[in-house]
Amino acid sequence: MQPSAPPLSPRVPTRGGAAPVVLAGLAVLLLAAAGAYVYARRARPRPATTSAFSGLDLPTPPPPRPRRTRRAPTPSATPAVPPSSSATADVASPSPTDSPPVSVAPPAPAAPAPAPADSAAAGAAPPVSGPPVSGPPVSGPPVAVAPAVPPPVSPEAPPVPTAETPGGSPPPGGGPPPDAPPAAPPVPKIDPPVSESAPPGPADSPAATPPPATAPARESAPTAPPTPADPAPPEAPPAPTAPASTSPVPAPSSVPAAPPSPPADAPPTPREPAPAPFAVVVAGPDAAAVAAAAQALADRGALRTPRARPFAIRPGASSADAALYVRVELESIVVVDAVDPAPGDDPLADLVPPAGLLGAILREMPLPVEEARRAPVLLALAALLARDGRTAGALLADLPRTPGVAVLRGAAALVRRELPAVHDAVYGLADDPALGPVARVLTGAALRADGSVREAVRDFEAASAARPDWWPPRLLAAEAYETDDLAFHDKAAEAYAAVVRAAPDQPAAVLGHAWYLASKDRPAARRLVEGLLARRDDLVGGWRLLAWVRGEGGTSEDVRAAAEAHERIAALRPDDPRAWGDLGLARWRWATAGGGSPALRAAADAFARQTELAPADGLAWLHRGAAVQEAAIETPVAGDAGPFRTRLLEARTCYGRALSASLRPQDAARAQFNVGLLLDFLPASTPAVRDVPASSLDAFAAAVAADASFVPASFALAAARVAAGDGAGADRALAAVTPTDAPELVRERAVLEAAAAHLRGDEPRARRLLAGPAQAPTDGELAPALARALLLAGYPRAAESIVATGDGPARVLLRARTRAALRDVEGTRAALERLRTLDAAAAADARTRYPEIAGVLPADEAAAPAPR
Repeated sequence: MQPSAPPLSPRVPTRGGAAPVVLAGLAVLLLAAAGAYVYARRARPRPATTSAFSGLDLPTPPPPRPRRTRRAPTPSATPAVPPSSSATADVASPSPTDSPPVSVAPPAPAAPAPAPADSAAAGAAPPVSGPPVSGPPVSGPPVAVAPAVPPPVSPEAPPVPTAETPGGSPPPGGGPPPDAPPAAPPVPKIDPPVSESAPPGPADSPAATPPPATAPARESAPTAPPTPADPAPPEAPPAPTAPASTSPVPAPSSVPAAPPSPPADAPPTPREPAPAPFAVVVAGPDAAAVAAAAQALADRGALRTPRARPFAIRPGASSADAALYVRVELESIVVVDAVDPAPGDDPLADLVPPAGLLGAILREMPLPVEEARRAPVLLALAALLARDGRTAGALLADLPRTPGVAVLRGAAALVRRELPAVHDAVYGLADDPALGPVARVLTGAALRADGSVREAVRDFEAASAARPDWWPPRLLAAEAYETDDLAFHDKAAEAYAAVVRAAPDQPAAVLGHAWYLASKDRPAARRLVEGLLARRDDLVGGWRLLAWVRGEGGTSEDVRAAAEAHERIAALRPDDPRAWGDLGLARWRWATAGGGSPALRAAADAFARQTELAPADGLAWLHRGAAVQEAAIETPVAGDAGPFRTRLLEARTCYGRALSASLRPQDAARAQFNVGLLLDFLPASTPAVRDVPASSLDAFAAAVAADASFVPASFALAAARVAAGDGAGADRALAAVTPTDAPELVRERAVLEAAAAHLRGDEPRARRLLAGPAQAPTDGELAPALARALLLAGYPRAAESIVATGDGPARVLLRARTRAALRDVEGTRAALERLRTLDAAAAADARTRYPEIAGVLPADEAAAPAPR
């Protein structure tokens, strides 16, 4: 009896025995091999280099510096009209005595025609139609905007030193010096609009003194498609959307009318000239045969560049009209020279991916090509340098893979932004002694465009190590160094400087080097950019950087030159709303630096052009209204308040368009705030309009509701409550303001609290506040002292309400001053006439002593002594 077999281990019944297990194992192995293959293609072995990035994870990059964004419409503080020049912490507050006189710049030689007014008789808002801007009449620079700007002082009349101005000392006892002429109260000022855009440039270097915070900015990883080297004509911008017309629109006829026939003798319609051909000149022993074969191939396929330029391929020597000059040899093609395409508005952003650098990358690089394939390769090379990646790829698709064809296929895929195809095309060429650097540049460019900055830098540095005198990979590395991923700004600055030494006309390199150089030697940076613009005066990016460099100089000449640079940009981009918005900001800053009212009117013209091009841009309407309002305030009334009020009504309509658009809360608050200041100047009978508050009290309340952190609006609301006789309401408005240690704000708040206490009948508290935190004299009657303090703080309407009654000379004089500050010509005359009956000498003195009165009355009337 044989022993029984050992029991079998339990098994799951299967079909076909062990074959499925073997097949499954093979599948796993194949998948693993495929994964390793893909990984090897992306992370292939790299030759050792001297780069610090050989082990990129070893050096720890410094923390990223603040970077600029190429498209600011960078959200930032927006224009507003603070109630006085003391409404913000960075503006000097009024002195306990009268502030220095306000000097008014002379009017412009040719002021823009005002829009029709929405007068009380008309009962409707005027149509806002700014004068067409054919050319900027006044120059001025970009605006590095603070929350509020001190009132501009004309060079003809420097400010009189007071207790609050440099060079002055407080008079004994808190009163004015005996011979110091009093001056007008601070005119309500409108904050300069804030630029939402800024020119491109590298980030600041951590090793050097960083450029100012207003430095132009650039995105670290642009995502827009590259501009073709021979780009198609840009699409026309959409036509501005006009406001809905109130006139009836005729119904279309059911049968379309036939177009009128031209008269028999009408001249033929002129045709646009045919585009110039894309000329390719071929040299070499077989130049004639290769050029003829390539031309026949282009003609047979009716090939054109993206701008519809036909290819013209001919043998011979290089000529002025040649876009590409090549040399053909027995088994290779060499790019001798290629015309670099015109850079875009941001040459640094054009480096990602660097389609515009292909000519420089391939220059003097022999591309091995079979003798029989030279014609299609030549034509593909021409299409590639015209930035037609699809045509180039189609011409190369069926050719055998040689190193030269592989490089061109990779370049074509890069132009088409098919980034994985770039790696596939040049796989295996990294170690090629001739074409390896080119292959590494192409793969590095694809990695950079894909966001893999560290891997891209490895390729760029490996290419630079293989060819130390070759600048294209060094330029691409410089752009990558300054990204937030790496933030190696010292290395970026060194790389830009090295490229400029090798290629002094390369726009991206010059702009990058100038940006870093500006932190150390601004005049040298200016000379560098001006030298580039002398050769390339159509380079928008260069003009933007020059505007920033000059604007940061700080002098009046610099500010004006910066505005002139923006005028050049607007001339180059007449249909770009951003260009006109930047020009308006530049002219606004020039107005505060010496340009005065003419520059403000020119700024309003620029913003008007911006609103024509972008009628739905609420911020543009806000900027336009602020410029119109400020220009009106800066212009003397001289006995006729009609033009002044007409401009204010135009500004009000602009604010209505802004508020009806989509504004951020902080922008809406500043628009409402500006409306509140504007309404203080208009008669109470002025009809209301849609989308705009009817009273200054409502406007300031809306501003506080939109942005409770906007302190000037809260102060103005409290002053409006004082003007309405509501002391408790003024206290509530002030209670919502977070206390601050800023001396200017402390004094202004104390003046408003004293006014509220006065309305509530608490005279002792009002005097304590005036004599203490407000630092205002309190001798004699309280009401005139309080009204004077309110007037100097920039609240003439509240000051007028304090002295609206009473017949003392001090009260009557203050009524004349407050009405003059509100541009009330007849009210000023009436108060002065009443003062003449009480004190003829004081009335005569007031006409010349107080600039606000002199600016309201005609020159002869203000200078003439009062009749006896």
